[in-house]
Amino acid sequence: MLFESLGLKPDLIIGDFDSVDPTVLQKYNEIEMIRYPERKDATDGELAIRAALERGCDDIELYGAIDTRYETDHLLANLLLLKLARGLMKDPATARSVRAVDHRQHIYLVENEKLQLAGKSGDFVSIIPLNEKIAVSIIGVEWELDKSEVTMGSTWTLRNRFASSSADIAIAGTALVVHRHS
Repeated sequence: MLFESLGLKPDLIIGDFDSVDPTVLQKYNEIEMIRYPERKDATDGELAIRAALERGCDDIELYGAIDTRYETDHLLANLLLLKLARGLMKDPATARSVRAVDHRQHIYLVENEKLQLAGKSGDFVSIIPLNEKIAVSIIGVEWELDKSEVTMGSTWTLRNRFASSSADIAIAGTALVVHRHS
C-alpha cells in the first residue's frame, strides 16, 4: 500500500481492496477498515474523501491520485475530486488545503483565492483554468502576470518557472495549480 512506502500510518483504511494483497491488509488489523463491494457508485478515492470530511478533516491530501501508470479516466476523475472535496467541506473558506500529491508535484484546486507556493528557483508552476475565463496574477516567476485573462483550454499559463524561492498566485475563478519540483 502506498502509505507504507511513505512511512504513513492511516487512521482509516477504506475501499474495495481489489488491488491489495490480503497479507498486506493483515498487518493493519488494528486499524479501522471499511470494506466496500467492487461494484459501487463511487471510487475508493471519493469514498475516502467523504469519510475524511465526515470525521471533520479540513486538510485533504490525495496520494496515489496522480500516478502516471494510472488509467486516464481515474487520473482526471481524481483531479476533479479536489473540486468535490472543496464543495463538500462545511466551510470551504476556512479549509486549509485540498491537494493531490506525489513525489514530484503538488496539485491544488484554487477558487477565488490566493496561494503562496514555497519552492526553489527552477521549479515549475502551471495554472489550468476550470472556468471559461479566469483572471490570474502571479509573481516570483519568470513570466509574471497581473490580472491577466486566461481562457479554458489555453496553454499560456503552463510551465512557468520559479524565479525565486516562492511564487504568489491569485486566481479569480477556479483553476488547478500544478507545482512541479525540479
